[in-house]
Amino acid sequence: MKPGAGKVFYAGELAGRIERTDDGRYLFTYWPEYLARPGARAVSLTLPLRSEPYESPVLFSFFAGLLAEGNLKDLQVEIFAIHPDDDFTRLIKTAGWDTIGAVTVEEETDEGIAEALYRDAEFERSPDIGITLEKLDQQIPARPRGCNAL
Repeated sequence: MKPGAGKVFYAGELAGRIERTDDGRYLFTYWPEYLARPGARAVSLTLPLRSEPYESPVLFSFFAGLLAEGNLKDLQVEIFAIHPDDDFTRLIKTAGWDTIGAVTVEEETDEGIAEALYRDAEFERSPDIGITLEKLDQQIPARPRGCNAL
């Protein structure tokens, strides 16, 4: 697995950083500025506020819980060309929006999430995406009347 990093936001505020190291370990560290803020809240009960990094040989269960499952996972894996077992890459590529709760994760790059979304929107022009969406649409049960979204 290749190393990588993501910015962790709590209620839209930069709270910390999650990373996968060269040797496959996972680290989560709260930003000192976030810790110094009055009323700062932990991103999870399993990751209480502290200045020392948390370390784990596997992806922290809280962050794994932010990931999609089933058909949506399959679609993410196909669109982003991610190995199905690479939960960390899926986390930093897909947990920047529409997550359950107040925590989002944005891939650490030189561009922001808005620019990345705009850049990644190019896949909609790909001839293969229509086939992928059609295939997914066939697997989704009937939608409620008036609902046109996937």
